[in-house]
Amino acid sequence: MNTQKLFLFISFFIIVALLFGGCGKNSTVLGADTPTAEVKPTATLPPSDLLSESVIEPSPDSPEVIWAAFQGDQALIDQLLIEGVDAEVTDDRGFTPLHWAAWQGHDSIVSDLLEYGVNIDPKITTFTMEVSDPSGTLSPLVDTGFFYNAHPLHFAAFRGYSNIVNDLLDHGADPDSENGYGDRPIFLAAYEGHYDIVEFLLAAGADVNAMNNDGVTALEFIANTDHEDIMQLLEQHSKAQTLPTETPIPSTETSQHTTDTQETEMTEMTLQVQSQGGSPAAEGGITLSPGESISFDAAGRPEGGLAGFWRSIDDAKYTVLFLDQDGQVLALVELQGLVRWDKESNLVEGEGSFLRIQVESGVWLDIVDRNLNNGQLSLTDENGDQYVVMEFGALFEGIMTRK
Repeated sequence: MNTQKLFLFISFFIIVALLFGGCGKNSTVLGADTPTAEVKPTATLPPSDLLSESVIEPSPDSPEVIWAAFQGDQALIDQLLIEGVDAEVTDDRGFTPLHWAAWQGHDSIVSDLLEYGVNIDPKITTFTMEVSDPSGTLSPLVDTGFFYNAHPLHFAAFRGYSNIVNDLLDHGADPDSENGYGDRPIFLAAYEGHYDIVEFLLAAGADVNAMNNDGVTALEFIANTDHEDIMQLLEQHSKAQTLPTETPIPSTETSQHTTDTQETEMTEMTLQVQSQGGSPAAEGGITLSPGESISFDAAGRPEGGLAGFWRSIDDAKYTVLFLDQDGQVLALVELQGLVRWDKESNLVEGEGSFLRIQVESGVWLDIVDRNLNNGQLSLTDENGDQYVVMEFGALFEGIMTRK
C-alpha cells in the first residue's frame, strides 16, 4: 500500500512538471517576422525604469560609429567625424548614431552629430532587438509601437534628457513627430513626469490637443498618473491653443453727444478660464476701449499692446507661465487675486498677488519681496534670486528676466 501511494505521488509531480516546466520566458526576439496581431495600441506606457532592467543595445556587429555613439566614446566619435564617416548609418536595430546617443543621454555626442549635419528627424523603420527581461514585466508596447518610427526626440523626451531635448529642438527637430502608436514626444515626457521637457516642447510649438492612434490627447494620456502639475500645464495650453484666431470684439455704439468719460470706459473681454483640479481657478482677458479692434496670432494670442487682467475665481490660486526674452521657458508663478496691466504692460494693480515661483521643476519658492517701480514689477524669492516682469499676456503667459 505504501509503495502504491509513493508511486502515485511521484507520478503526480512528473505530470505537473511536464505541464508547466516549459512556461518560463527569459527573453524575446522581436523583428520583422515577429507576429504583431496580439499587440494592440494602448494609451499606457510602462515606467521608463522598467527599461533599465532590460538589455537594449546595438548588436555586436554594428558599425563602429554606432557603438561609439552608444558607449559615449567622445574621442572616437570626433575621430570618425573628421574622417568623414557615414554618421547616418543604421544598424540592424534600425537605430542611427543619433538615436543611440539620445537614448543613452550622451548630450555632447548629440551636439557633435547635429553640428556634423545629420538628419535631425530620422525614423526607425525596422526594429529587431533581443531583449532580456528576467522580471517578466517589460511591456511588448515598448518593443513594437514605442520603437517603430521613433525619432531621437522621442527617446530624449521619454528618458528625461532635457539638454538633448533642447539641442534637438534648437536644430529644428519636429516637436510633433509620431512613433508607431502616434504618440508624440510630449505624451512620453508628460507620462514620465518630466515637467521641464513638457514646457520645452510646448514652447517649441507642440500641439497639445493632438491625438494618438487611440484618439487620446496628451492630457488624457496621463489621466491615471499623479502628475497634477503637468496636467494643469497641459490644460492651460490646451485652452490657449483652441482659441479662435478671429474673435468678435464687443462693440459699444456711442451717439454724437457721448461724453469724454463714456468714451474712455473699458470693456472687459474674457478670453480664458483656467481649470485647476476640475474647477475654475481664474480667468484672464483684455480690456478694450469702445471701437478698439484686436487681432490674434497663429497660437491664439492677442497681438499688439493691450490692457488686460488675471483674477482668481472664488479666491483660488492659479499659475502663470513666464518665458524669457528669447522665448524659452523661465518660470512658473503662482498667484492669487487680481492682476491688472495697461497697454504698455505696466502693472497697474496686483503686485501682492504674486505668491510663489518655480524655476527648477517641482521646487516652489516663496516670493518674499515685491517692488513696483514705474509700472515695472521686480520679484525676489526666498533664495534671494530676483526677477523682473517685462510683459503680461491675457492667456496666463508673460515675459520675465532674471537678474
